[in-house]
Order: sequence, then C-alpha cells, then structure tokens
Amino acid sequence: MEIQINQQGRADIFTCIFQYMKLFTDSINVICDKERLFIQAIDKSHVSIFEIYLPKSWFDVYTIEQKTDITIGINTNLLYKVLHAREKYHKLSIKLDNSNVDILQIHMTSESNVNFDKHFEVPLIDIDSEMMSIPEMEYQAEFSLQSAMFATLIDQLKMFGDTLRIECSEDKITLFSESMESGKMVVDIPIDDLSSFAIEEDQELDLSFSLVHLYNICSYSKIAKNIDISMTTNYPIRIQYLLDDPQPLEIKSFGMDFVQPGINDVVFLNLRYEKALANIHVSWLDPLKTRKIVVVGSKKMIVYDDVAEDKIIIYDKGIDRYSKLGENMDFDIPPSSSFRYRSGDIWIPKIDYREPLRTEAEHFLDCVRTGNESLSGPSHSLKVVKILEEASKN
Repeated sequence: MEIQINQQGRADIFTCIFQYMKLFTDSINVICDKERLFIQAIDKSHVSIFEIYLPKSWFDVYTIEQKTDITIGINTNLLYKVLHAREKYHKLSIKLDNSNVDILQIHMTSESNVNFDKHFEVPLIDIDSEMMSIPEMEYQAEFSLQSAMFATLIDQLKMFGDTLRIECSEDKITLFSESMESGKMVVDIPIDDLSSFAIEEDQELDLSFSLVHLYNICSYSKIAKNIDISMTTNYPIRIQYLLDDPQPLEIKSFGMDFVQPGINDVVFLNLRYEKALANIHVSWLDPLKTRKIVVVGSKKMIVYDDVAEDKIIIYDKGIDRYSKLGENMDFDIPPSSSFRYRSGDIWIPKIDYREPLRTEAEHFLDCVRTGNESLSGPSHSLKVVKILEEASKN
C-alpha cells in the first residue's frame, strides 16, 4: 500500500485531521479499500461517533495491491507526535510494506532547502472494533455557516457554561450558554447571515448539547470553509466538514464528430461520485436552444432553465423514508426499508434577471481590482479542467 499527498493544502488538511484524533480516542482503525480511506470511531466517553471519508481521487497517489481491505490500527498519540514534526512544504508519503505489515512508514520530503527530509516507522496495533450502522435521517433543521466563525462562538460560549442550548426557528437561530458562576451569553444568528438554511414549516427546535464535545469538534475548523449542522428532536446532532469539491470516482464520455474530424459535435458525459451521479449532454447540432440544469435532491428538486421565462422552479417532490415506533433509535439498528412518495407544492421564486456573462465579467474585474479570490477559485477551476481532460481521453 502506498499513499502520497503532494499538494501543500491537502497535506496540511491531512495532518490536521489526524493530529486532533487524540482529542477523541486513543486508537483508531484506518480502513483502506480500492476506492477510499475510511475511519469510524467513538469517543472515549461514548457520546459521539466520528467518520472520515477520503476518496482515492483526493490523493496524488493511492495504490492498494491487496485484493481485500487493509485495516491499520494506530495509536493516535503516537501519530500526533509524528505529524507534529511535519513542517511547511513537506509532502507526505505513507507506505505499508507486505514484508513487514506491523510497521507503517511515513515519509516527509520537500524540494525546499529550508526543510530536511524526515522518515518515521510507526508500530501498528490490533484493535477489536465493529462497524456501527448509522441510519439515514430526515432532519428537521439544517444550516451551514463559516466554520471559523462557529468555532469562535463555541470557544466564547464555553467560557460561560458546559451546555450549549440552541433555539432554531424559521426566523433565526439563537445560541445560549449560562452558569451560576459565569452568568449568561446569548448569540443571535440571522438566517440571512447563514451560508444555507432549511427547516420544516412552522417547526421550532429547542435542543441542548455538550460544549466540551463541540469545542473538540471545532478543532477541525481549519480544514473546511463551512461547517454543516443538522438537528432533529430526540436524535444526536450531525456535524459535517466537507473538505472540498469531491472529484468523480468515474468519468465516461461518448461523442461523435459529424462536421469536423476530431472535434465532437455531440457529447454525452457521465460522472459518478460516491453518493451522486451527473449526466451532461451538449450538442452544437441540436435544433433546440437548450440551457437547462435539473438537480434531483434528497428533499426537493430544482430546475434551472436559462431560456425560459421562469428560470428557476423548485419542486417539493421526492421519496421519504419513514420508521415504525422503536426502529432507527439505535446506531446498531439498520434503517427501515419503508418509503413513501411525496408530491407537494411547486415554488417559482422571483429573481431579478441579469445576463450571466455580464455578471461573470463584472465579478472577474472586481477580483482584479480588489485582489479578492473569485467565487470559483483556482482550485475549483483546476478540478473542472482535470475532469474535461479525463473525459477527452475516453
């Protein structure tokens, strides 16, 4: 097995992920299969479960020679010491030699004269653990905000008490923390200040969570721009850090060149992600001018049609899971296979139309003048080019 991370930003993220593991548990099993690196563990107090998914496309090199999954048991405190020795500009290489499966090799190399290359041998351990089945949930409220901002708020609230109380409604989110010794702190978060927000109609939530655990979770605030939070009554809070735009696991394209040899006039492109599929159809020869995007989500569906008068239409339509009393109340119980079809309202939001190319050009000029990074950014642009490059090979 060999894993390499050459990109500076991702090497920093990988280091951060594993350095803070020791806050939650003394040891972990890292599972590597053909498609991903995966970790599932429970914290020392058996209050929270954490999972990490890193698809093979996230790494510069991800090679698994074994036909079966590889399970690597590591002491998190020892792993912290190793990764603490990594310096800026160090690339990471992790190897497991078939001739010595009890030792994990970690290499830190750099082309810079400032840093010395460093090499480590980490003894592995056998850890008995079972994978827990976490059922899919329809959460009553979901919102997203800047992870650094949320981490700052949790740090401040922790100084006033041990428990975070969250009130969530259609109008705002309010955070509370109080104690007899320190008094009370209240934070009002307007819905318009959130990156995204969704709540069941007329729903009001009043939930409480441990600030100690939330504080540890916020140690990861540097690995992602936003933090996604999902809540529902009588169920644990779900917190997610999405590292970056996921790369497709598989890219397939089919096209034909009818007008100019070597230049496809009609193309069908399929992208397979870990939990999503995308199908793209482009044609210079189609008699109809079509600029349409259809997104089918788990809760709603949306159609964007650039040439229609109503450019955005949102459909409250989908398939919902539902549970019987006593089911899905334990992590060890798999989700029920019962479904119901939902076909609700159609919503056409009023949007002040602006010509897209003009908006894009103005944003570009604004970034040139101010020096701000564009909404897409170089990292996203590079991913798009890589997808198109891979599609052109098929």
